[in-house]
Amino acid sequence: MGASLESGGVFAGYRILRRLGAGGMGTVYLAEHPNLPRLVALKVLNRALTDDEDVRARFLREADTAARLDHRNIVTVYDRGNEGGQLWIAMQYVDGCDVAELLRDGGLPVARAVWIITETAAALDYAHGHGVLHRDVKPANILLTDASRGEPERVVLADFGIAKALDETCGLTRSGNLLASLQYAAPEQFDIGATIDHRVDVYSLGATLYRMLTGALPYPGSTPAQLMYGHLSLPIPKPSQHCEMRVPEGFDAIVERALAKDREGRYSSCGELAAAANDTLAAASKELTATVSSPTAPPKSKMMTEGIPAVGGAEHASTMKPAVVPGTPVRKRRVHRRLLAVAAAAVAIIAAVAVVLIWPKPPPHGSLAFTVSPVAVGKNPQGVAVDATTHNVYVANTTGGTVSILDGTTLAVTATIGNIPSAQGVAVDPQTRTVYVTDYADAGKVFVIDANTNTVTATIAVGANPDEIAVDPHTIWCM
Repeated sequence: MGASLESGGVFAGYRILRRLGAGGMGTVYLAEHPNLPRLVALKVLNRALTDDEDVRARFLREADTAARLDHRNIVTVYDRGNEGGQLWIAMQYVDGCDVAELLRDGGLPVARAVWIITETAAALDYAHGHGVLHRDVKPANILLTDASRGEPERVVLADFGIAKALDETCGLTRSGNLLASLQYAAPEQFDIGATIDHRVDVYSLGATLYRMLTGALPYPGSTPAQLMYGHLSLPIPKPSQHCEMRVPEGFDAIVERALAKDREGRYSSCGELAAAANDTLAAASKELTATVSSPTAPPKSKMMTEGIPAVGGAEHASTMKPAVVPGTPVRKRRVHRRLLAVAAAAVAIIAAVAVVLIWPKPPPHGSLAFTVSPVAVGKNPQGVAVDATTHNVYVANTTGGTVSILDGTTLAVTATIGNIPSAQGVAVDPQTRTVYVTDYADAGKVFVIDANTNTVTATIAVGANPDEIAVDPHTIWCM
């Protein structure tokens, strides 16, 4: 590509701050916009790939097309051009990480993988509706925003149009420069005479789902020939049979259809693939509910596994444990009821119609003083928990069956989640951005809430009158 750009230098009017990464197509830099107070991701394409004038013209046309896409799950294209013989494109800078980084330590929890696929599918279907193919869907092109600053985590798909602009003319999909792209490429992309349609993206999204579920590539190989042979000839792998992760068997049929070698057998859209994945996840959750609430479960200390709600929290996702699926033996532990009650009382300061927030002031004359500030929430608050990542406060209000969400900085109620009868105990897992609320009823349940969207994603039957609840990185306990 030529010499790399130095920090502090200027390229095409943009001041370079630092290098963000590099791949087969080019190098990406964090840069300052020349005229606006905005940071951009400046991708400078490899010169060796764009020497042909026809390639340059094609790239500029595709960049113009991609710039017309306006969707919350698609990286915005700001500008493009040719500087000293090098093509470049200025895009929205996403402060966070990509899915490929999360997969360095293995696969993701099933629910988290399904959520990422669902958001990515929305971007792809929108683009397909506007006549734009991606053609290079892979974990490295799926970006996740940083959720540690109080904003909900978002999935954003990058590099629309770039692969299409380059590979048709100079055959990049058949070169060693884009080995990572070949790992997710549909069989018809290896056929020079084939007409490509949106189903190449369906295939790549299915391959990406397999990678997220298992941590492994669908067809391993270290050369283009090996990868091509896998996509064209090897049996479609089953994620449930991957020995390192525990994946519900229902996902085998999803991957089999998404990775069909004949595109006529694939899902008709990325959204259809995502819907099937969500249906399979929901079915697995119901089976898990039956397993957890079976008569063999401990009658007093009710234990739940962590396999259902692992949504959000990109900064912790690489350390999450694999999901536990139906039939997985649960470990039995004894929990001292009195000890849990004391711990719960220590964190829940309960008033009739308000939560009372207490924090220490500097001790005058050796004594410890406190500031007490009442905050109005719902009726009869019974449980309170804090998300250590976002500092949001979750309060379970028994009367009315709601959960109030407070901004821990402004102490204002920002949202209310309803339809949780007899809401009692509440616990937050900051790693998975998941909230658990007990329903103190005869046929007791635990409601599972996605903290990114503030919606109930599942319920787990745990027996009569669940009260307190606690969570650690491995297990969820209620009593």
